[in-house]
Amino acid sequence: MDVDKLGNVTTNISDDDLNSRNIKVGDDLKFSIGTASMMLPFRKTYGNVSDGSPVALVFDGMLQFAINRGNFAATHPVKRGTPVSVKRGP
Repeated sequence: MDVDKLGNVTTNISDDDLNSRNIKVGDDLKFSIGTASMMLPFRKTYGNVSDGSPVALVFDGMLQFAINRGNFAATHPVKRGTPVSVKRGP
């Protein structure tokens, strides 16, 4: 997991990994980072959600968690090496 200067969190989960789990843009994702769990919309771009809303998307071929015009890492307990799991939501 990597956190960029904008607070976007890029995982080591690839687009191919998502495809093999039948996870597609438009789905909602249930993800866990460390001990925290939440649902996120999986969208194509940051702008597909309202300002200040969290989103999951693929950036440079890897799954990324972000907040549109915000800082995901500042509001969630993440740092390099924190375990992440993802599955398609209900």
